[in-house]
Amino acid sequence: MRPLMTQAIPLFERTNAATVDIEFRLTSVLKKAIEDGALFDVAVLPRPELDALVEYGAIAPAGTADVARSAVGLAVQAGAPKPDIGSVAALRFALLKARSFAYSDGPSGAYTAALFGKTRHC
Repeated sequence: MRPLMTQAIPLFERTNAATVDIEFRLTSVLKKAIEDGALFDVAVLPRPELDALVEYGAIAPAGTADVARSAVGLAVQAGAPKPDIGSVAALRFALLKARSFAYSDGPSGAYTAALFGKTRHC
């Protein structure tokens, strides 16, 4: 979202003769600030955190909308063979066969971590 916001905000400001203060923080930091009563006009957060803030009462249920999707990609080290990920079973096998793997701590990483937690019992 950072590249989009850094391009869109100046356009919005020029068009509306307004000044926008924008903060980029970790999702967990923003969520905690909102829970603690931080003032804001717009919050851009992953859907699970928005839903939690609605349940907490910090965001109005009618005030949320999905504006983006986060894709999850898979990459291997340069020169390594491409694993078969054409099915859930193939992806599971490729991950179980891997000596190590890394994933982000953002929304897609949280989703991935949840999937890994589920596959440990398979």
